[in-house]
Amino acid sequence: MIDLEQIPKTDRVGTYVGVCPTALAPDVLPSRANDCPIVMWPETGGEPFGLDRWDVRDTLDLSSGISDETRSQRLAAIAEAVASVFFSAQSVADLRRMSVEGRLAGFLRKDAREFLQGGG
Repeated sequence: MIDLEQIPKTDRVGTYVGVCPTALAPDVLPSRANDCPIVMWPETGGEPFGLDRWDVRDTLDLSSGISDETRSQRLAAIAEAVASVFFSAQSVADLRRMSVEGRLAGFLRKDAREFLQGGG
């Protein structure tokens, strides 16, 4: 799940990529990415997106001085990186592998951390 929202009192957009294995939400799936047990932000740079954090922050800051062409190219790169993560995390085994490899950087709720360590 992907959410974009304006960060209050700024000209920046926040990007939230949420993952919710059904085992961690058996009754109701979250309606927002930021409510998922696993939340990642492309603007933090590095894994799992492989993006430069400053490029992403500049791109998502509408008041930055980058050109429209550069912003467009960077937005395409962000979209490709997010899509790549979704395609590489199609199963619980994929998520566990990413976690073990240190490629699942972001917020992990306690039950998600235990689940990814094989406890769920």
